[in-house]
Amino acid sequence: MSTSFHSLSPFPPLRAPNATPFAWDNVIALDELRQHGDEAADNCAAELTKAGATGGQLRQLFMKLRATGNVLPADAPAALRAFMESTKGPESTGDGPGLPSWADRERILRGQEAFMTKAMMSVVVMLCRSLPEGYAAPSMARVLNLSGELKARPFHRLMGTLQLLTDVSSPGSFEPGGVGPVVAQEMRLLHAGVRTNVVPGAMGDQYAEFRSTYGVPINQEDMLGTVLGFSVLVIDGLETLGVPHTAQQADDFYHVWRVFGHIMGIRRPGVPDGEDSMPTTLADARTFYAKYQRHYVGSTNFEGQWRERSVEANRAGVGLADAHVGMLKGVMTKRMQWLLGDRIARVYIRELTSEAACARVGIKSVRGHFLLHWLLRKLPPLWERITTPWGTRNETKAAEWFFSTLIKASYSTPISYTVPGTLQDVKDLVQMGEIPDVKLFKPGQPVTLTLD
Repeated sequence: MSTSFHSLSPFPPLRAPNATPFAWDNVIALDELRQHGDEAADNCAAELTKAGATGGQLRQLFMKLRATGNVLPADAPAALRAFMESTKGPESTGDGPGLPSWADRERILRGQEAFMTKAMMSVVVMLCRSLPEGYAAPSMARVLNLSGELKARPFHRLMGTLQLLTDVSSPGSFEPGGVGPVVAQEMRLLHAGVRTNVVPGAMGDQYAEFRSTYGVPINQEDMLGTVLGFSVLVIDGLETLGVPHTAQQADDFYHVWRVFGHIMGIRRPGVPDGEDSMPTTLADARTFYAKYQRHYVGSTNFEGQWRERSVEANRAGVGLADAHVGMLKGVMTKRMQWLLGDRIARVYIRELTSEAACARVGIKSVRGHFLLHWLLRKLPPLWERITTPWGTRNETKAAEWFFSTLIKASYSTPISYTVPGTLQDVKDLVQMGEIPDVKLFKPGQPVTLTLD
């Protein structure tokens, strides 16, 4: 099963001044988003490669950028300096990006605090819904699996996700000189490097077919779907677990990710650069995500040769999901692994998604084990009752300590990004800084999924 595009000739701008709001359920318009990457960032990535800048050099440069409060070193490549200058927001400090004009600092701070008060359960949602559900889209799964490193080292994806969450969601990270905007800009250029420099060469003769079927690699619709996976799916997942945000907290948390997505390069053709290109309300975001799932492929039930059908439709996605479940099993103690295997992970994935979502990526539901299901459903509300008396400030400090401690225990240096010029740069990005003897789970350790 593959995605086909409607005939679009000519296609008018997706939004003209004073036009009606963008229809987030308009499949023809959404299909058009798949034909667009990020022109400014793509040009920068191509120029950097042409000038001979290596992935390692650019990684070091980004680390200096963070350390100096968003000020580019004097020897920064001209293409990068020009890109930074052309994409500055109205509140830019130093050479780094600023916030868009519509961003609300008070809402950002409130949204970050809302996340931190439910940080542990939010991570559960991301690990057991946002990531595995997204593997069902072959356009993203094939790009993620280009080097084979994420399937071999799924723990890195977990650490990279935690690092991103810390950078985006820590209160104050979007204040002047904060790391939030810089990380968003790094991700923008990382995507551009993969899209422009890596994917065409890595796919070779298959690239033309990929473009025809799925559109531009890491296109505007896929980027939007990913950002909503880390925001709207978390909001909805917390409600499923029985620990929901208030309506105001949910709106503020989503606002944080709208700001991040904008700096990360989400744009709609025909929309002024400073204007918001994401759904402005949670209702519109959910409408979009429902339509985005038209790209999900594979079996939608556990009948017959269901796993074989999913593998045939999306081998990369099923492989990533297998490694992901194995990684979640690997972070448990050996005694828990012996007693429960990967059942805890599969119970939460099924609880937070659906039978169809699990079947698409080859994850079988846990049959029986009624006590385990009951306990895992009761755990999130129990955790909330235990931690609520701590107060918001203490909960936030505990979450920040947990994230930073886990990342430091697994990586010798903070996880940093680059503008990859080659497939080897992508492999280096995955492997960079790993500590080989992590106690809970060893990055690169073989993982298996037991279907019982």
